[in-house]
Amino acid sequence: MRALRDLLAVDPPHSGRREYKHLLPSLHGSRAVSWVTTRVRGLREEYPPRQVSSLYFDSASYSCYCQSNAGASERVKVRLRWYGALVADSPFTLEFKHRANHLGWKTQHAFTLPDLRERNLRALGVRLEEGLGADARALMAHLRVPILVTSYHRHYFVTADGGIRVTVDTALRYFDQRLRPALNLTRDALHCDFAVVECKVEPRGEAQAGRLLRALPLRPTRFSKYCHALQSLAGR
Repeated sequence: MRALRDLLAVDPPHSGRREYKHLLPSLHGSRAVSWVTTRVRGLREEYPPRQVSSLYFDSASYSCYCQSNAGASERVKVRLRWYGALVADSPFTLEFKHRANHLGWKTQHAFTLPDLRERNLRALGVRLEEGLGADARALMAHLRVPILVTSYHRHYFVTADGGIRVTVDTALRYFDQRLRPALNLTRDALHCDFAVVECKVEPRGEAQAGRLLRALPLRPTRFSKYCHALQSLAGR
């Protein structure tokens, strides 16, 4: 089996983007959205808001968590994503979210699966691995342990010229999947008392991004929903 570090040593594609994140303490729903849109002029809605849920996978030794928490220059997260109601029903998208040299990009693989709540959770990673091409299969072989589900309500915006995408995530919840035989979407949910604002920009738009970020009176911060969830669950 190829080593995980070798699988991560890839050059960013031309579609790689930089991400800037802000946390809005104690802001919920429409208040968080209004806070952003009144400070950043000219934003237009890109898509209707929707619920976003993701099942994150990792290795038994939490390789993805350790890479992200340490700020490793080359790292990846693996998640099975779906939209709409929290109940996990098709269609699904398996995403490998890569990061290298400050740029991020995703590779995506569509799956049609029965209701995840009725599947053996431990066998799911193997089932997904079987449906992938060689490179993605090799990566999934290292990172197929189901760890947790994140779910939140996302609003999508874009600048007038389409150069910067801004998302606002509210009502963030975490569900621990470790040691669960089936998908857990009800027990011991952890609710977060903040909103997350993300600005995504291609490298050539850095100057414009700087002007946009100055309109937000907060410092960008390193933040990972996956890492925050594991740290929060450990502290319960």
